[in-house]
Amino acid sequence: MAGNRDEKLIDFEEELSSFQPSLDVSGVGDAIVKQDLTDMTDILMELMKQAKD
Repeated sequence: MAGNRDEKLIDFEEELSSFQPSLDVSGVGDAIVKQDLTDMTDILMELMKQAKD
């Protein structure tokens, strides 16, 4: 509908001001590592530690 006068054009300045780039692959890895996540290895290590005591 190229002739429709009700269409709103994109305000590029507004879009750029709110733009937040996504993390690249290395950034994603760093973000994941920085989170304090308990995985199966952590659980097994804790169980082995408790079994020794």
